[in-house]
Amino acid sequence: MTTEDMSPAQQSAIKRRRDDEDPATPPSKKTAPTQAAAMMVDAAVATYPRAIQLIARSASKEYNILKANIRSQEKIILRFDDENEIPGSAKLNFNFKLTSHPEVMKTDEYNLLDTAMTKATKDFQSEAKKAIVGVAKLRLAYEKRQCKTALLTTLRRLCELALLEKEPGQTNPPITKLSWYIADKIDAIIFLFTHSTRAEVKHEIKRNLDDETQLGGNITTEVQFNDEDKAHCDQLTTRLHPVIKSIFVDSWNAQLDNYRTAEIERTLGKKAKEMLTEQAAEETQMEIELDKPVSISTINDLIASAVNKQTKKQQAEIAKLREKLHRPTKNSHRGAGPSSPGASSTKKKVTWDKTKDGKSAAKKGSVDSPGPKGKDSARGRKKSRPNQTSANTKRNSKRSTTQKKTR
Repeated sequence: MTTEDMSPAQQSAIKRRRDDEDPATPPSKKTAPTQAAAMMVDAAVATYPRAIQLIARSASKEYNILKANIRSQEKIILRFDDENEIPGSAKLNFNFKLTSHPEVMKTDEYNLLDTAMTKATKDFQSEAKKAIVGVAKLRLAYEKRQCKTALLTTLRRLCELALLEKEPGQTNPPITKLSWYIADKIDAIIFLFTHSTRAEVKHEIKRNLDDETQLGGNITTEVQFNDEDKAHCDQLTTRLHPVIKSIFVDSWNAQLDNYRTAEIERTLGKKAKEMLTEQAAEETQMEIELDKPVSISTINDLIASAVNKQTKKQQAEIAKLREKLHRPTKNSHRGAGPSSPGASSTKKKVTWDKTKDGKSAAKKGSVDSPGPKGKDSARGRKKSRPNQTSANTKRNSKRSTTQKKTR
């Protein structure tokens, strides 16, 4: 919709909003929470090879979805801790009073039924709440396990890419051994964010080995590293640690900060709207109190003026329609019948009789005004046939008179 299509009230409202805005401070574009997390990871892995960037972005996206689901389930559990909170799907709008007669409501039988129904409704709502909370807890546990799995999977993939980047075709130290070493060295906050522990992750790496002898055969023992492997692992841990931390800590912090900022803005906006509404109500009340009451005669005059104006407008429209209805059109005389204006004219009616001397004489008949030339209708032409016969009779009479004289 353009400015020309808007009403004057809409145009003035837009102008007021433009005047209220600070031209030196352009409006800032809001960033979505997931977009903020992706930007954080992109900045952390900008100097790494393309393959590591792709793995980091994909892992961050999947991990942040899991964390958002965990946040949602925790909100459900926290909300239903309140005894007065009733799930929307368990609310029942059942009331005997809507269909009962006042005299029926005074009986003891009615009170017993009403009490039983109220108790049954509360029991149902309580059981429904317990079931909803139970499902939320199951979903919460599943999402947390998936976070730990995401950490293990991402750790192994990054180790494999780092080894290939350092020395293509060589896997020394082995991928699983490097994963175990990095899990032993990374910050504890990474395990906190992934809902796991360092011991659980290291144990899981050992348990999933294809060849257990590679780590000493006993998953409860520590992994042994020689000096060369240890030096390689230290170097790769230093390189991969920022990537792992950006995926599992920094990206979620950025997304969580965006959530909190949006909630704060919503709260502040709601409060400001309430303040403005209260202020507008107070100003309106003051204007009402200050304004003088309008007399009945003034109101009646305004109504009468509006009615007269509308009546004149309608009368003008009716006059225009009547003028169009009686105005003759271009082809009004074509094909008109005898009753139409174009076919109202007729020809002179003449009859012929013979005189005593044999000459034909015309008798005077009724004469009507002739119609317009060249505009006789089909019906008019049909009526002119008797006149044509009279003309033929006249010619025949003249011919016979001429022959008699000749003789």
